[in-house]
Amino acid sequence: MRPVAYEVRRAYGVRTPWPTVLGALVCSVLATVLLARTDSGSGASPLRLLSGWAPELPLPAAAVGAGLLGALSYGQEFRYPALAPGHGPEPRSPRLLAAKLGIGAATALLLAAAAAAADAAVLLLLRSGRLPDLAAHPAALAAWGALAVACCWAGVLAAAVLRTTALGLSAVLAVPLLVLPGVRMLLGGHGSRELVEAGGALWSVASGVSQDGHSRAARVLAFAGEPLFLALALSLTALICAYAASTFRARRNERRSAALPDGPTGRSLGDKG
Repeated sequence: MRPVAYEVRRAYGVRTPWPTVLGALVCSVLATVLLARTDSGSGASPLRLLSGWAPELPLPAAAVGAGLLGALSYGQEFRYPALAPGHGPEPRSPRLLAAKLGIGAATALLLAAAAAAADAAVLLLLRSGRLPDLAAHPAALAAWGALAVACCWAGVLAAAVLRTTALGLSAVLAVPLLVLPGVRMLLGGHGSRELVEAGGALWSVASGVSQDGHSRAARVLAFAGEPLFLALALSLTALICAYAASTFRARRNERRSAALPDGPTGRSLGDKG
């Protein structure tokens, strides 16, 4: 519990995250206003209405905010080296990483829920009560929560590997701008549909739920088969591998330095040769 308590104090004990949360909510509301005022808002998907994701934006504002909060979690560790040894475990500790991922996921879900509530209120005002029943779209709700958490985790892992907040946030923004076009090129417009159909067939064979359950599972698989979610999954896998490699290399260097007779140089203080 010590890494969890430490991460809660680090995350919420300073003023840094609160302007980030406020800025993300304001930008999400502004994007919702833009979405409602344009023609694209009339036929927007429930996920875009729920998250305030205008077509002009690579990611929803709240998802970018969640990614920034995740990047800050490790960016602060490397910017202030005295923070971890005095109050918590070392930055490369797996327990600290687990604590950051858990607290970050909870924060991202809360931010996503707050953004969805604010966006729904704005749509209710702008459309004079004409608001789609978002509770009737559980797959969109799950996809919005998963998108926010995935962006937060990408920020956490990228900042852990790249050691700065700015590069961690850049890695989050690189997913829709760089990784997503590559995934679409590899899929060729058909791979995701085939993946969804195969997953739906496997679900129908392996489960004994009702037809309504089959349709919900199909909608969840449809969101999971979207190129953006595949790009996020690919990016998270690459970041996890990079984090494991960097941690292994750092610990190997520490063991090698500790094995030397008189420190990293291998010479005693009195040796002038």
